[in-house]
Amino acid sequence: MQHDALITRIRHLGRVHDPAMAERLATATLQALGPALPDEARGYLSLHLPEPHRKHLRAQGPELEGALLALFSRVSELSGLPEPAVRDHLPAVFGALSEEVGDKDLPRFKSLTPEYLAQLFVIPPPDMGTRPPEYIHPSHGSSLASGRPGSSRPLSDAAPSRGHRNSIANSDNPHGESKIATATGTHSEQLNRTLATGRPGHDKPVGGPA
Repeated sequence: MQHDALITRIRHLGRVHDPAMAERLATATLQALGPALPDEARGYLSLHLPEPHRKHLRAQGPELEGALLALFSRVSELSGLPEPAVRDHLPAVFGALSEEVGDKDLPRFKSLTPEYLAQLFVIPPPDMGTRPPEYIHPSHGSSLASGRPGSSRPLSDAAPSRGHRNSIANSDNPHGESKIATATGTHSEQLNRTLATGRPGHDKPVGGPA
């Protein structure tokens, strides 16, 4: 898989619209992984990566102290992306990296990798990442394109309301009030022959001019 193909795969798996964002995620993840991997595991992964990405594994930095929280924090720091966005999209990065290593070599690579990191290297199912990426704002989805703030449901999938709150368009029986069989209230109330409107059958309401 070539350099551009790797970024494209991350975009499809993580539904990341912006190529620059996918690039930052990939670079920051590899830079964070480098110091955390044993030499043999780092070399093994490097052999399976496109040349432009190999150098990121050689980046110097603090060890992750065996914690996923430290990984999330480190990738967020290196990429400049909010940690919630990193948490959401990091599985896509690890999925794409796992595909780079391949089914045959992945078990060997995971055996060389600390357990807390090895569990992240999973090849995605075949049907994952087949849809084109959609826009996801770096602030974790708080945009019109993604619907409600933080929602993963785009506006194009939303079911619009048929009318305002009191509109007859929202009623399953919009003319029910004008039909005796389906109307609410008594027959007299439907004919406006109530005390509120005057004497039965009178055309002048109580309180009206004599």
